Amino acid sequence: LKFLNKKSWHTACIKNQDRVWQAEEADKAFKRKELERAKQVAYEREKAEHQELLNKHSNAYEEKAEGKKTGALSFMYEPPPGLTSAPEEAV
Repeated sequence: LKFLNKKSWHTACIKNQDRVWQAEEADKAFKRKELERAKQVAYEREKAEHQELLNKHSNAYEEKAEGKKTGALSFMYEPPPGLTSAPEEAV
């Protein structure tokens, strides 16, 4: 029955064992990358949550100290520093 090892479909064939090993290694690498991506996403999500909490608490503290409401993008609605008045456009 040694001739069975030379058949392309036999499990003891060296080529088939090599193909199985390569497929298993590729699967391990894929799972390892997937796990690393999941960890990275969890880290980014946690970092964003912490930053949001930090901004929320720091903004609340500033509101109490200054007596006005400030947001993360409030600087966009204020005139730039050094600009005393906007020039009037002639219509």
